[in-house]
Amino acid sequence: DELEDFAATADGRAVLGRSGQPERVRILSTVKKDDVLYLLIEDRGRMPLAGISRTFWRAFLDVDGRTVALSELGFEGSGLDRQQALDQVGALAAAIRAAN
Repeated sequence: DELEDFAATADGRAVLGRSGQPERVRILSTVKKDDVLYLLIEDRGRMPLAGISRTFWRAFLDVDGRTVALSELGFEGSGLDRQQALDQVGALAAAIRAAN
């Protein structure tokens, strides 16, 4: 809950986005599943890499008392829809949990 609250602040949006411009970052969706926080982020600021999608998932989970942050970084026109991208980052979160 604290991380979700932090994400809604300007400092949190600066961390979540890729551009470093919190005023250009929006949280489009929040999903909580199996003690993992998933945030669908839109960053309308300057992208660090040409062609990278402005919309992406970030996931946060606790593993052995540490916070693990995961990112799904797609490219424009990749053909992957939001649900497929969420499923992929969810599978990665599950694999990390299983390995630890």
